[in-house]
Amino acid sequence: MVRLAIARAMAFVMRALPPACLIIDEGFGSLSAGFRQEVIRTLMELSADYQQIVVISHMEDIRGYPGFVARVRIWKDKNQVSHVAI
Repeated sequence: MVRLAIARAMAFVMRALPPACLIIDEGFGSLSAGFRQEVIRTLMELSADYQQIVVISHMEDIRGYPGFVARVRIWKDKNQVSHVAI
């Protein structure tokens, strides 16, 4: 969230348009389960500010959060062939 605040402040100072997309890549691993849920609730509140929010996570409680409208699952089978399901 600190990086998001910095990015928004920089956009304001530079008089740039705010970003339309927010991407969080594995940003939850070091957080406690309770704080992860608080961050997800905050993201849901921020969703009105962005055209799209993309969350990349291996954390089960994050992946299964009911507020996410679409999921992309990527995995390898026993032959190391990658598969994608949407």
